[in-house]
Amino acid sequence: TNEAAKPTIALDYNYAKKPKTIDTIGKDIGHIWELGDGTFLTKLIDVVLTPETIGNASVVLVLDLSQPQELWHTYQILYEAIAKRVKYCISEAAKQNPHIKDKLKEAILKRLGNAVRLDKGEIEPLRIPLLIIGSKYDQFQTLEPDEKKSIIKTLRFLTYYHGATLMSYSEKQESVHLRAIINHFLFDTALS
Repeated sequence: TNEAAKPTIALDYNYAKKPKTIDTIGKDIGHIWELGDGTFLTKLIDVVLTPETIGNASVVLVLDLSQPQELWHTYQILYEAIAKRVKYCISEAAKQNPHIKDKLKEAILKRLGNAVRLDKGEIEPLRIPLLIIGSKYDQFQTLEPDEKKSIIKTLRFLTYYHGATLMSYSEKQESVHLRAIINHFLFDTALS
């Protein structure tokens, strides 16, 4: 749509539906929780990432590329809160389902490729899928070339190190690619 995005205040819920396959009845529903207001309300992560949901959860971390002075602080605070919560939820879920850790590790290897050696310490992926979106890319384009280069290199490193997917987005762009990525994370669809 051509509407400007409305800022999220606190925690906002939305959902997406996808028709099930021929073999099943009904629809798959993807639950979308959006935490707004920067790093102020990180404790609300506990509401949506729970031991019951961790096996099917994904995280989308949106960073404002037009605010380079806040970018790294925001990333660090949010990523640390998310990683801590994911670790706790997996630990708690393992009490009921001892295979959850293996299931999530297999999913990491499937996502990143079997050549990745998690035991070597070269990377430290989040145990659930992570998408990092650099928003306001159109405004980011107006920054100095050296500043842009530094930001992109760092984001690419963090994406690699945390086993994430990286994309940029601007409200002026078509939302087709963003929808495809979100559907991929919600419903494990193929990326086209």
